[in-house]
Amino acid sequence: MKTLAASVFAAAAVLLAARPAAAQTRAFKVNLLSPFVKTGSFFYEQQLGAKSSLQLGALATYWSPDGNTTLRGFAFTPEFRRYFSGSEQALNGFYAAPFLRYQKMALSMAVTDETDIPYTGTVTLQTLGAGLVVGHQWRYGGCVTLDTFLGPSYSRNVAHFAIGDTQAIDQADLGGFSGFGLRTGIAVGVAF
Repeated sequence: MKTLAASVFAAAAVLLAARPAAAQTRAFKVNLLSPFVKTGSFFYEQQLGAKSSLQLGALATYWSPDGNTTLRGFAFTPEFRRYFSGSEQALNGFYAAPFLRYQKMALSMAVTDETDIPYTGTVTLQTLGAGLVVGHQWRYGGCVTLDTFLGPSYSRNVAHFAIGDTQAIDQADLGGFSGFGLRTGIAVGVAF
């Protein structure tokens, strides 16, 4: 996944570097922290006005550490950004951004029961949440962006359990996993 992200970023940088700086109202970014948790996390930001933008974040993960256990999932995070840095244009400077997030993750494990019959158990976690991040985005050389952000979030999670080919056999509200959390990131990208 790191190779794919690096290739997409390099291709976008080469294709877009020749555009004039004044026309840069969009940015495509990659979260540098996401590979540490076996995830690809990408953002597309579109300027709305001199001091505002909309950003859509998407992440995908697929990780199988031992061949018997697999974690896979995706998330979407739309956010509205308001920039506060003096006479700077949007996509550059200090900002605050309320956001929403929908996430769906599935953990599958191949196990055997007491009679040594193998089956697959799956836990699916769906999350709906919201929060507010503050951050700062810099533009270097007109086209390279560096975006850092941090802020609280609140989410409500529901888990579905399945064994073998059966549909969800149980549903539970995971109170321990619902509640307040922290959203953070460091993203690098290209403005065009």
